[in-house]
Amino acid sequence: MAQGQLVRTLSSWVMHALPWLVLLGLLMMQQNPPHMVRMLQLKTFDTYQQLWPRELPEDPPVYVVDADEKSLDALGQWPWPRSIYAELTDKILQAGAVAVGYDILFAEPDRTAPQRISQHWPTTPALEQQLQVLPDPDDALENAIHNKPVVLGFTFAFGHTEAADDSVNFQPPVPMALPQHAYPWLPTASRAIRNLSGLEDKATGMGWFGYIPDPDNIVRRVPTMVRFGEHAFPPLSLELLRLGLNSRQLAGRADEGGMQAVKVGNYVLPTDAHGLFWLKYRPFSDKIYISASDVMDGTVGAETLQNKLVLMGTSAMGLLDLRTTPLESAIPGVDVHVQIIETILAQDFIRRPNWLPTAELFFVLLVGALMIITIERFGAFSAALGFVAITAAVLSSSIYFFINNGLLLDATYPLLALLVIYLLQTVLKYRREEAQRRQIKGTFEQYLSPTLVGQLADHPEQLTLGGEQKELTLLFSDIRGFTTLSEGFAAEELTNFINEYLTPMTDIILEQQGTIDKYMGDAIMAFWNAPLDVPNHAQQSVTAALIMLEKLAEMNNTWQQKGMPKIDVGIGIHTGESCVGNMGSDQRFDYTVLGDAVNLASRLEGSSKYYGLPLIISSDTVAQLDENLVTIPIDRVQVKGKTEPVDVFTVLSRTADHNTKADADSMHKALELFRARKWDDALSCIEQLEHLPTIQALYRKRIAEFKKNPPPPEWNGTTERRSK
Repeated sequence: MAQGQLVRTLSSWVMHALPWLVLLGLLMMQQNPPHMVRMLQLKTFDTYQQLWPRELPEDPPVYVVDADEKSLDALGQWPWPRSIYAELTDKILQAGAVAVGYDILFAEPDRTAPQRISQHWPTTPALEQQLQVLPDPDDALENAIHNKPVVLGFTFAFGHTEAADDSVNFQPPVPMALPQHAYPWLPTASRAIRNLSGLEDKATGMGWFGYIPDPDNIVRRVPTMVRFGEHAFPPLSLELLRLGLNSRQLAGRADEGGMQAVKVGNYVLPTDAHGLFWLKYRPFSDKIYISASDVMDGTVGAETLQNKLVLMGTSAMGLLDLRTTPLESAIPGVDVHVQIIETILAQDFIRRPNWLPTAELFFVLLVGALMIITIERFGAFSAALGFVAITAAVLSSSIYFFINNGLLLDATYPLLALLVIYLLQTVLKYRREEAQRRQIKGTFEQYLSPTLVGQLADHPEQLTLGGEQKELTLLFSDIRGFTTLSEGFAAEELTNFINEYLTPMTDIILEQQGTIDKYMGDAIMAFWNAPLDVPNHAQQSVTAALIMLEKLAEMNNTWQQKGMPKIDVGIGIHTGESCVGNMGSDQRFDYTVLGDAVNLASRLEGSSKYYGLPLIISSDTVAQLDENLVTIPIDRVQVKGKTEPVDVFTVLSRTADHNTKADADSMHKALELFRARKWDDALSCIEQLEHLPTIQALYRKRIAEFKKNPPPPEWNGTTERRSK
């Protein structure tokens, strides 16, 4: 195979394979999409929540006792003495709250304790002794939470840290029920920032109150369990709910593919493989916030807190415990814990099950393959409609499953993948079509009229390369006595003469929607009905031949005025099945035609000299002509190389005048009588021909010979031609 052909083949293969390779790359990338794509996915999920958020329950199950600006004014600067927390805890539980959780860390001893304040005072031994016996606020808080449904909050540090690791001796008060194979899937903390040991010893429950926000610092998911050392710790919200439900422990469900769910009492939370819980937010509401000062002075009591869960938190701006959610740019961090509990109790979840990414992978494969096939088979417009339809289907499906099933079905990546495939495939197909147009134009602009070349370039599907069997009308044209004629010209003069002759003849063939097959010196080979269909190809070819003869008469007049010799041509036309297509070798090929029909057309052109006529056509061609062309039968002949005879005709002009019709009638009668061996009657009809003197002479001679030597009994009027 030639290098150019190899390059074209490889280029074509690459252009067809590239969309599938890109689709494969997109599928591989889907498991770990780029940061921008991941952020776009999350923003899409945020939009769903903004459009269809969860609503605040009419009877809120959780309240926040808030260290707000009002409380700071009433109870003093932050942090408050632990004795205030102790009193708050007592009042909240006395008001009927079922459990209390602290979104506050007590990591250091209370700085307001008399023993610690005195370290900065000038004291006497007697005063020092009196201070030592005063109550310690930390002791007051320990007593307030001892054997009470109170959850202390603490926090974890993640990643690398230089702090000491105390994971060996730190464990939750109530161990979590979790399969061992689930631990590697959980987020792993490197350090715990804990409460005072005395408080931890007295606490009924402990839960961590940190978050693992997404890269844009928005809290969308919270871990239901965090691994620290050999233990798993729940978040503050789940531990508070466990106490409020009087449940013995939290339990996790997992398989080899990771976490699946966490159970709190009779409530089951769906999680992803890493135990992360997607929060379905509601808009922020201050209805669930109670100022701590109102609890301390008795303004708020059992009428509000009876049978409620209570969280102690802060919303004062100066305390900086603020978080960003899909619905709010800044809310108190404690509100996230509240919304977790509300979501669980309402069983109004949003989730991405472990199987969903795999389903999305196959979905991208499906829509990507569908788009590639659509563009390849149906074109750009249909593909554009398909792209819009698939886009609408993907987006509406994602919204439908979010609203009705709480599923976070990712529409972003499939749509981005679809867009990439659509743009790439459209560009590649455009380039292939442009290359195909250039190839078609380069191949056929020498054979076809510009109009047909344009049609073929615009509709390449009408072209079957490589060969097809098709009915064609074939034309051969040759100058009579060209060898002798050429001896009178110098080489340059002969070239100019041939070009001057072939140019108008070619134009006529192309104007009549013919295809130039080749030039053979002074000879022309042309055909009709390929590569594009020509419905009236026989009519077009005969019309072209007659116009060529008319043009030749004009040219002869011009040449004779210049002292040049007159030339005659012979034209043969036949219609029949032929094989047409690109034929040749890997190095060089032409669009050409092969078959018996070609040979017969060539033989008819050669026979035109024998009959002394410029145009000979076969009966197969005549059968497809309309009545505007008057055909005159000439003979029944068996040409060289053929075993079956063929009836041959001629056409004298493009107009059906009285004389040509009379000649046609006379010739029809003459041939009937001739084949019936009625020699004298046939001769009488022959003598009536006015415009076919060569035919008259031919049949006078034949009849005279047959009178002397009658043909054999099996003779049917066929003349056998031994020469071309």
